[in-house]
Amino acid sequence: KEKSFNRQKIFANEIKRVGKQYFVQTPYKHFPIESHSWLPFLSWLPRSILIPTLKITNKFWVKKTNPDWNLLNRNEMSNLFGDARIISEKLLGLTKSVMAIKTTIEMRLTTHAIEDQKRHSFLAPLFDAGDATHSFFEIAKSNI
Repeated sequence: KEKSFNRQKIFANEIKRVGKQYFVQTPYKHFPIESHSWLPFLSWLPRSILIPTLKITNKFWVKKTNPDWNLLNRNEMSNLFGDARIISEKLLGLTKSVMAIKTTIEMRLTTHAIEDQKRHSFLAPLFDAGDATHSFFEIAKSNI
């Protein structure tokens, strides 16, 4: 886990070094379905149990994976990308992924318009834009 997190820190530092704007998205650590394997609750296991479990499930499960990943929560994402706005993507009220976004006001206004369209679609009750729409709206409003 520590080795994976160190690689994530190096990657995050390089993104911040070269990017004036960026968008980074990662699966959320506590979402019930682990995104690399599609196994329920796998990410909630300690690494000492996770590795042997994957060795067994890789023999028969539809999606095989190598556990070289380290899933993040909001605080860990914020620690990696302190200069970005951290936003949660939600599905049925549960945080599915975490995004770090650093952008200009023009990009924020465009993103707000896209989120506004999503909110008014017929699928809106299934997807919770949560703090994403509110955050972009507040940023745009405060910068105009």
